Amino acid sequence: MKQISLQEARDLYLTHPARLISQEQSRIYYENFSGDVDVIPYLVCGCLAVKSGNSWHIHALSENAELLSAIESVKKARGSADESLMVLTWGNIPAGLQDKPGSYKFSRSCMPYSDDAIRTLTAADRDAVLLCCAPDPDDNNIGQGIAEDFRSGYDDYLHDPNETLLGIFIDGVLAGFVQSSREKDLGIATINIYVSRRHRRKGYAKRLLSAISSADGNCIYCYSCVQTNEASINTAKACGFEYRGAYLFLD
Repeated sequence: MKQISLQEARDLYLTHPARLISQEQSRIYYENFSGDVDVIPYLVCGCLAVKSGNSWHIHALSENAELLSAIESVKKARGSADESLMVLTWGNIPAGLQDKPGSYKFSRSCMPYSDDAIRTLTAADRDAVLLCCAPDPDDNNIGQGIAEDFRSGYDDYLHDPNETLLGIFIDGVLAGFVQSSREKDLGIATINIYVSRRHRRKGYAKRLLSAISSADGNCIYCYSCVQTNEASINTAKACGFEYRGAYLFLD
């Protein structure tokens, strides 16, 4: 393992596919390399390995990266087994890691799309958002989490220039929403999507995902879902998203 500078780590992260795989964590990694957070970056077997506190993250920088060898090197360098270890693969998941929990990562470029039922959400839609995102104990944990975050953070999202918020209205009712967060320094926009439980299985998620990823031609749209969510995976592929890699929890 070769320790490198924060500037070298930032340059690698911004110019390699790793930024498309990390997605939700992209801001964390980029800010970590600014010097505001105590991290130690390394190069090992074609991967960027980052130690932050009691956590290690290994980013494969290409399909040719020797990810399994990098994992073994990091395990030897860990101070204790209590230090967590996450990996970001680029391309197919190597044999031996395919049973690890985590999420699949997809991306696509901006493509035109038009849908009369979908429009930008505004402050006037607050009540509709509260109704759409009302607590639903029968929903899965991921759905509950997305709805709760959007409900509680709605006013802040409205005033953030890097956020795009679209809703799909069916018979005057907000059936679901999609949110993209643009990371201008990384050239990507990450996506959160939610359709209320009673409006699911009607194709609304596909329409929302197509609409949000046609909003800005200056970035790549990134989408994430757990490996077991086959419906979400199929929705991403149907909207032109391509599988890029996976974010996996090892220890």
